Amino acid sequence: MLIAITMVHNEMPLLPLTLANLLIQGVDRILIADHNSTDDTLTWLRCAERADGRITVMAHHTPAWNQEAVISSLARIATALGATWILPFDADEFWIATDPSLRLSDALDSATPSGVEAIAVRLQNFAAPFDCDDFHLSDLPRFTHRFAATAPPFTDDLSAFQHGLRAFASCAYPDKFIVRATPNVLVGAGAHTVPSIIGTVVDEVSQDVRCLHVPLRSRRFIAARIAQGQMIKSSGLPSWWGWQNQMLVSLDPERDLDPIWAVNSYADTGHSAEAATNEVFIPDATLAELYTKLSTHPLMDPTVKSGGPGGEAQHDLSTAWLAITERIMLEEQSSNKERLAALNI
Repeated sequence: MLIAITMVHNEMPLLPLTLANLLIQGVDRILIADHNSTDDTLTWLRCAERADGRITVMAHHTPAWNQEAVISSLARIATALGATWILPFDADEFWIATDPSLRLSDALDSATPSGVEAIAVRLQNFAAPFDCDDFHLSDLPRFTHRFAATAPPFTDDLSAFQHGLRAFASCAYPDKFIVRATPNVLVGAGAHTVPSIIGTVVDEVSQDVRCLHVPLRSRRFIAARIAQGQMIKSSGLPSWWGWQNQMLVSLDPERDLDPIWAVNSYADTGHSAEAATNEVFIPDATLAELYTKLSTHPLMDPTVKSGGPGGEAQHDLSTAWLAITERIMLEEQSSNKERLAALNI
């Protein structure tokens, strides 16, 4: 059984496509913690939960981000629900099998050697068109170029990224992992590390799985990245964690964002040729093809009309439940039965 887990904040309008893709890729269940979304994310997720019983939504109301604790908690819930594989994902990621004739679940079953406890997957960052000031889901077919990944910074000097001389969206993100379910699984910052399996058997970077990543959807979305950076800083996380967001916090939106957007986008022929980037792009129509394939999926209906076995239950990550997650991070044990009973799933 393949269970996908995530923590989200203000991820409309991309989220319906992300979840629809996971379901057609053979994901059996999706566990989602919404962290204080102020857009339509939680409202839509509640509708999606009622429409499709494979989706379970939990509200996370505390001020702190606590991503590691919450994601690790969801991973252990997934284990208790019978997962074989756990896929920690973000709302701006589209996970697919490299072979278009296969689903992601099929690729995992057929391509992963026995005894491997996790597979590493390299993110492929797609660039938005330069004239995409505000993102609408119908814009996604125009995301037809991805960055040829460049090296991330190895110092604290981020001035080249802050002044629009280098594209931070082109920097190679740390690999992500799909992990085998274990009762004591831990998932690290940004779901890029799996501390509980370090030193054991991790496969090489998979050639059978792709993760299509949309780190910047539009010029206006940079403001959301600033807000994310502020949330990360307020949570006391180190400067290297989510540096692409944290380094934006100190910038002047009126002065600095135009050159940053220019270097992090690409000139879409026929629409605009004003982008100032010198980055190398790889033509790739996979996202456009995925959008076409998913355009009629039931989750793409903004009202998510009920048509599945979903129930009316609403789950909250309460203060008591977060105390459990904090204990999890300290390696103290709670039984699987206790974890499931706490959320009634």
